[in-house]
Amino acid sequence: LNEQMAITAIKKWQEAFRSKPGKNIILIWDCIEMDGYETQARDQWQNALKAMKDQFDIVWLITNSGLIKIGASIMSGFISFKLNIVSSMSEITL
Repeated sequence: LNEQMAITAIKKWQEAFRSKPGKNIILIWDCIEMDGYETQARDQWQNALKAMKDQFDIVWLITNSGLIKIGASIMSGFISFKLNIVSSMSEITL
């Protein structure tokens, strides 16, 4: 994931969040094909997640990458949002 990809995705998330003011959102973030990320992309996501965290109910992260799991866990600890990491969509329980 590079910085420009992160910026593009963040804009889409921000639009979706603005369309649902005051509602808690369940995020399902499919990163199964992502095997790494640039530092700048991570910084963009950290800032965006921090700004949007009050609207999160929970974030479900789909990945098999150890690097992605560690990075997401660290972010959720610093930003304080509930994160569940799974390996496939079938593991998600809503």
